[in-house]
Amino acid sequence: MEKNSKKEVKVEHYLKIPDGTERLEKTTSGTISFSADGETVKAFANPEPDGTFLGYVFDGQSTLEKDVQNDALAETVVFKLYYNPTVLHVRKTVAGYNPESDKEFTFTLTATPPAGADPGTSQIKDGQIYIESDEPEATAMALSFANNEATFTLKQGTGVKINCLPTGWSYKVSEVDPGKNYKTTHKINNGSATDGRDVSFKMDKETNIEFINKSTMEPPVTGRTLANNGLMVLMFLVLAVSMVGLVFFKGINKKN
Repeated sequence: MEKNSKKEVKVEHYLKIPDGTERLEKTTSGTISFSADGETVKAFANPEPDGTFLGYVFDGQSTLEKDVQNDALAETVVFKLYYNPTVLHVRKTVAGYNPESDKEFTFTLTATPPAGADPGTSQIKDGQIYIESDEPEATAMALSFANNEATFTLKQGTGVKINCLPTGWSYKVSEVDPGKNYKTTHKINNGSATDGRDVSFKMDKETNIEFINKSTMEPPVTGRTLANNGLMVLMFLVLAVSMVGLVFFKGINKKN
């Protein structure tokens, strides 16, 4: 059976959309040439650099090489490369007295493209960015942006995942003033706590931010204080002395 001197190679680049679907974003093609019958050569696929597909990075697990044999089969060698969305985790913690577990805290996310960015890609478009609760089996929804700014809310002990923020851009997450009853600190990528309600960063594959609001309110004073305890001791001593005096005078009266 006649062998093939060449075989076609096709590389398909798929985006893993946060809504659970996959989208073929790009296809590249090439050929492999053989020099002898029965020869086996390696075919290689090159992933696109991070940032090629806005908001997506290579998953690092797709197969990048295959052994291809010079045989009578004319099938095309196909590589499927997958790209994951970037992920920004934002979480809210409220500490101290009266944490107001049902209170909604408002945040703004501002995106700034790199200098010299193509005007066609320098604005976040509708349907480009997704947001979902960090609870299991949460549903991702489109996050609406206007002039590269979006808002979202969080309650005590809750968090969100914001997917598909382009790498290489600069971002700022700010908490709207929660009121005089709270002092705000934040942590980025599990680092040390820093005072303030603004966090600026550049998006990598994954970024973690936690906002901590500590209540400045003090719990009401309940129970006996030290002063109250001292007063009670004094009253007890007065009562005891009075009782002793009463018994003493009763004893004198009986003798008389």
